[in-house]
Amino acid sequence: MPGKISLYRKLVVQDPQNSSDEDLLAVLLSGATGKTEPRHVARSLLAHAADNLIGIDKISEFEQIPGLTGPGYARIVAAVELCKRAMRRPKHESMSITSAELAYEVFISLGLEPEENFAVLYLNRRHNLIGKRILTRGNMEHTIVDPRQILRPAIAMGAACIIMAHNHPSGDPAPSQADIEVTERCGKAANILGVELLDHLVIAPGRFASLRELGLMGSYAYRPFTT
Repeated sequence: MPGKISLYRKLVVQDPQNSSDEDLLAVLLSGATGKTEPRHVARSLLAHAADNLIGIDKISEFEQIPGLTGPGYARIVAAVELCKRAMRRPKHESMSITSAELAYEVFISLGLEPEENFAVLYLNRRHNLIGKRILTRGNMEHTIVDPRQILRPAIAMGAACIIMAHNHPSGDPAPSQADIEVTERCGKAANILGVELLDHLVIAPGRFASLRELGLMGSYAYRPFTT
């Protein structure tokens, strides 16, 4: 068994991008599965999660998976949390957000959340990032958004522009009618206070939808997404 473990560990280290989910999980579980082969535990864990890595750190019945010990599952939880933290932090706090793609880079970790979260980027007049807030956390279906929650930090920071985003735990980033309506409501409220709503992104694992690019922002989105 040690020889096999060393072999796939070597493969993962040399070429991690082409390693399977099973291989990567097996490396995390190495030495923490008792007499059970880590690959077998990883395979069972993926089957239990229906091959969906999103939320794999929140499986409450992990004790039912043969060979998956508390310490082994703790490694998975820690690895997922490290990944989320790395993805939450922009490379440059003062980075200029001049496109939906750049905004998505900052919001990308939302796609890892198993519940719906609503977040906002706060920008100055040059579209430099001056703040980011996760304002509400909902459930698997929806989260409630109040324009006042969005705009209070904007006023406090002196933000000139905002970009809203939320995730769809279903994995489909297509905006719903409710997404369109909350965008219009928040955009109108922002305009009254002299704050411009630049975009609203819907985030899913590995992809996103921009309401601005889809033409769903409303008449108040009159300026292009550039400085």
